[in-house]
Amino acid sequence: LQCWDIRQEYRSTKTNGRLLLKGRGFGNDVDIVVGETDYQSYAILYYQQRRKITVKLYGRSSDIPDNIIDKFQEAVLKQNIGEDFIYYFPKYGFCESADEFHILRE
Repeated sequence: LQCWDIRQEYRSTKTNGRLLLKGRGFGNDVDIVVGETDYQSYAILYYQQRRKITVKLYGRSSDIPDNIIDKFQEAVLKQNIGEDFIYYFPKYGFCESADEFHILRE
């Protein structure tokens, strides 16, 4: 198991609930929309790059309530993404830091 430190700068836009992740090169920007959040425990985000959409669920803890997982699954299905394409990351524990070779800056 290896710890990674992924550093991304989400830029604000003029529209509330919308963010921008600048990509390298022309046409590689990622538009981000906050689909749903309670600002305390979870957020469902939509990422769009080149007309392809990805839906992600972020939690402030690794224990996400079932009703939030159900909301996430519904959001994925509404985007015509099949359940076979929903991936859950395993609970590894907590990393304090990544070494200098495992820092990804985007």
